[in-house]
Formats: sequence, structure tokens, C-alpha cells
Amino acid sequence: MQTQLCLALIGATGGLIAGTVGLAGGIFLVPAVVALLGPGAMGEAIAVSFFAVLLNSLSATIENRKARGPTEYWALIRGAGWYTTGAALAALVFAIAVGRHPNAMSRQLLAALQLLLAICMLIPRTWYEHLRAGHYPLKDTAVGSLVGGVSTLIGVGGGTYTMFYFLVHGRQIKDCTLTANFVGIFIGLMGVVGYYGTTATSGPSTTGHAIDTIGQLLLIACGAVASPLGVRLQSHVPSAAIKKMVVLVLALSSSYAIIST
Repeated sequence: MQTQLCLALIGATGGLIAGTVGLAGGIFLVPAVVALLGPGAMGEAIAVSFFAVLLNSLSATIENRKARGPTEYWALIRGAGWYTTGAALAALVFAIAVGRHPNAMSRQLLAALQLLLAICMLIPRTWYEHLRAGHYPLKDTAVGSLVGGVSTLIGVGGGTYTMFYFLVHGRQIKDCTLTANFVGIFIGLMGVVGYYGTTATSGPSTTGHAIDTIGQLLLIACGAVASPLGVRLQSHVPSAAIKKMVVLVLALSSSYAIIST
């Protein structure tokens, strides 16, 4: 019971962070669950975070579509079609791999990928938003595949990588945000389908400190309930400062996991 209450608290905190500062929630959920239950729960923690990515990205995309209107919305989406396709296919492949071997990825590899994400999030946007690189279908698909695969391995929506890519290629920040939310839907969806489809047919891993069904439901439900509350709190809390704090904590914890034995 105590563990389940902790999982509920982690889910709620992840949802609040997602709604308040615009992160998908996986950036907090995965390291928090691993810290609570140990490396044996890593695969299940990543899988649960797929739901956070899916639900939060879907909600943000719906709001963006209402604000932009269908014409402008679909024009932006069509410009990211190849990138989204690559990200979705890679996310599905990597999610199936995680479902079959939930404990195969080491804690050090997860930490290294999380540290890379934290570094990218800490780079000032003014350093690269003025660049105007060219993009084409093969390049978009290749980069999208890389982002989808890496994001799936660590249970995030890849928004930071997607925004970086499209900012460098000349899109405005608000357009990059919409694109990142849209891509996140497919990374989260393919993550859910790939992981849970695989475990449903082959059976979940019974090794390590796996999260039970009630624990997974609590993580997902509490995050889904808390995320809209976080959105409403955006104008009342220093979201930029909170985001920097979350990223700094992620960077420190991942660095510690890399150097520790």
C-alpha cells in the first residue's frame, strides 16, 4: 500500500509538471519510479510514461488546433509529415524491443540519454533559433526516426529535440511547439501499442521490481487528473523557473547514475 501511494504521488507530481511547464511528464516519472523501486522497474516506468506523453500531447494539440484554426493547423502538420512518420515507426520498433526485454537497458545508458536531453533543454534558444537550414523528406525521416527511437528508450515525447530541429530549419517557436505536440502523440501512441501489445502476447517480465497493475493504473490516472490542474496553474506559478529546476535535477541525477557503480 505504501508503495502504491508513492506511485500515485509520483504520477500526480509528473502530471503537475507536465501541465505547468509543458513537459510530457516522462522526464520526471521514469527516474522517480526507478529511484523508488530500483532498476528492475525501468521497463515498466518507461511504458507508463508513454501514456503521459500520449495524453498530454493530445490535449495540447487539440488546444492548438482550436487556437490556430484548421487551415493553419494542417499546413503546419503537412510540413512535418515525413518527420512524424519516421518518429512513429521508430517509436513502435523501440517500444516492441522494450516490451520484449524491459530490463535489458542498463541504468547507465538510460542516465546517459537523460543527460543528453537535459543538456539540450539547457541550451539557450537564442543560440540557434536564427539558423535557417534546409530540410527534405529523407533528412526529416532520418532525424525523426532518431528522435522517436531515443525518446521511446527514455519515455519522453521528444519535444525538445523536435523543437530544436524545426527552429534550426526556420519555423517560429509557436509553430515548433505545435509540431512537437503533434509528433508527441504518435511517439506516445506507438509506445503504448508496441509495449503493451508485446507484453499482452508474450507476457510481462517477472524479474526485478516490476510495477503491479494497480501501481501502473495509479501512475497513469493521477497524472491524467493532475495535468489539467497544472495547466490552470501556469499563470500563477513561475513555470520557467520550475522547468529549469526539473532539468537541473535530471542532469544531476543522471550524472550521478553514470559515475556511480
